[in-house]
Amino acid sequence: MLATGSEFASILQRVWSKLQGLPQAAPLESGAFSILILFIGNLSHPVPFWSVTPPP
Repeated sequence: MLATGSEFASILQRVWSKLQGLPQAAPLESGAFSILILFIGNLSHPVPFWSVTPPP
């Protein structure tokens, strides 16, 4: 199920408001947001486990 244009705009607006409030956010909230961003970045550029060489 894909989001429509207005749903997508609503999501972007909520993310933008969270980003603007991040400097005043509690440490737990900013840490959770950082983990979320890292997770999304990992989904967009996954590293296959077989490409990682084990240490000698």
